[in-house]
Amino acid sequence: MAPWRTEDLSPYVPTADEELVTQFGMDKLVHAEVDPRTGVFLCTITLPAVIGNHLAGPTFQPRLRFHPSAVDSGFGNGWSLNLTCFNTTTGKLTLPSGRSYLLDPDLSEHDLVTEEGQVRVTKDGDRYVVAHRDGVREVLVAADDHSGRALPVEIWDHGRCVRLEYTSLPSSAMAALSSVTEESGYRLMEFDHSSKDEVHVTVAPGDYALEARWTLNLRDGRLSALQLPTEDKASFAFDYDSRPGWLVISGLTTPLRTRHSVLYGGAGHAFPSSSVPNLPRVTSHEISGTEQPRTTLYTYPDGPNYLGHGLKVQWNGQDDPLQGHEALPPETYYNGPTETETVEGAEGRTVTRTYNAFHLLTKEETVRGDKTETREVVYYALPGVPTKSQPPQYRSPRTITRSWSSKGDPAKNRQEREEFDVDSYGNTISVTHPDGRRETCEFYPAKGDTGCPADPLGLTRFLKATTTFPASEQSGAVPVTSTRHTYTSVPTPATATGEQAAVSVVAADDVTVELVGGQEEKELSRVRRDYLTGGPFAGQLSRETVTESGRATSTTYVYKQEENKLLATSTTTSYEGNIRTTAITRLLFNGLLHARIQGDEEVRWEYDALGRVIRETTAPYTPQEYARLWHYILPSAAGEVGQVRETK
Repeated sequence: MAPWRTEDLSPYVPTADEELVTQFGMDKLVHAEVDPRTGVFLCTITLPAVIGNHLAGPTFQPRLRFHPSAVDSGFGNGWSLNLTCFNTTTGKLTLPSGRSYLLDPDLSEHDLVTEEGQVRVTKDGDRYVVAHRDGVREVLVAADDHSGRALPVEIWDHGRCVRLEYTSLPSSAMAALSSVTEESGYRLMEFDHSSKDEVHVTVAPGDYALEARWTLNLRDGRLSALQLPTEDKASFAFDYDSRPGWLVISGLTTPLRTRHSVLYGGAGHAFPSSSVPNLPRVTSHEISGTEQPRTTLYTYPDGPNYLGHGLKVQWNGQDDPLQGHEALPPETYYNGPTETETVEGAEGRTVTRTYNAFHLLTKEETVRGDKTETREVVYYALPGVPTKSQPPQYRSPRTITRSWSSKGDPAKNRQEREEFDVDSYGNTISVTHPDGRRETCEFYPAKGDTGCPADPLGLTRFLKATTTFPASEQSGAVPVTSTRHTYTSVPTPATATGEQAAVSVVAADDVTVELVGGQEEKELSRVRRDYLTGGPFAGQLSRETVTESGRATSTTYVYKQEENKLLATSTTTSYEGNIRTTAITRLLFNGLLHARIQGDEEVRWEYDALGRVIRETTAPYTPQEYARLWHYILPSAAGEVGQVRETK
């Protein structure tokens, strides 16, 4: 996939081809790992996503992340929701990815290039507007808890909006999310913090068919268990250790009886100031209860660490010691922990990593027996230049070199190199692959141009053209291909509010041609899209025409809401005049496929609260009705394996 991956600029498009979940899927709800850079044990809980406004968006995907601290933000000490947050006092911007960036709080506008692309932060009166490269626009206002935090109250995407409301925690008066509401006023999700022993997260509250409640059990202010909304009352259990100034996770047990055991040792990570207790770091992470028990040991090198200890830094006691306004130059390096993995007692691999002052991975070396794999990255960061004077794309890779070596067979040693050209907006405009192939792309300016309206977010992000050149030895044998993209703006039901983000810019035409000597030779394919301009589904795709070799196939789309479902009917007319109609019904709030009718064939699906298929019915309500059922059976003891039983 090209590194400039085009975002999906077409709103909801029904499709009949979809992989349905018939596996347990529970272990994917909670992700636990040791941070390879810091040696800190991290844990993320993925709560169900909800989609607002007839599945037109935005999608709200809540995740809870643990960091070893005793701060209570409403979900147990150390746990926090992945909301964008801007500290109006310190200038610290935290994005949903968990990454943080230090901005000047006195400036009214900031443009920065993050690992996810360009982000713009603008002060608009008492609001802060955060615009993301993927088209999401968040409106933040200061929380009413004297914390200095500005939190999102509106999230826009494709001209549609969901709104977030907050409540004060009974224990600390800190603002905590209480609800997510779509434009119609319907609540998609609720967070109930009224009890000191439980937090309830309810999806589709009040909907008799779709409502599901997730329960976070609290004990002594700590999240002790996550109870899933399943009939078997499946849950994840968490154990903790208290260290001076810190709270860390020492164990995690999943519903499938997988056990994470975490040990901490040594002095821990020291801060630049001795007044702050050392941060505990993992020395052993064991995963048991599976078919292949695995243990990873972590050892830590002497010398500077990622907190700045051992380096000449000035630290205010709050921000990243290496990323202040007078940060260290990028030639300052530190080493992460060395991790050694064993599987069923046999040593597997050993990994060492090196990072620069911007916490970017510069080298990773993996050793398995006599074989070594090395990955080295050179960034746009300029040597000897502090953060405030770096180019905007300084976090972007310029080259990535991979090498493989074998002590037992040096003849198999080899090396590959990728080169990237990245503009000041974080857009990758050229990639040279190891095999010599080269891909280039061009972007429309933020103010717009022929073929593309101005970006409502003011970002440079819409792809204008992509061109693929073959390797030099293939020149002449393999054609040069290029695809041009155009866009259009369409109104949405929220456009009347006057919000700039209520205008949706969507993909219009894609034209792919072969090039010879830089000139167009022939058109290979063309895709044209039209959109609805009125009614509750304004901004949705209404027609798509695909032309290949002069032959056009056209598909029209009609949408209708039926209670808590969205019916999308597509009619495809081939170049030969053949007509095929497909009706797809999806559940509102989560978009799961409920029914599909193609010609005389109808299939319906039912799900449990985790989105797993529990029943598939073919030809329902007819003499030919045929059903398949799925039962998910948890193991009763460690070492046993959960079962998925299919019956007919």
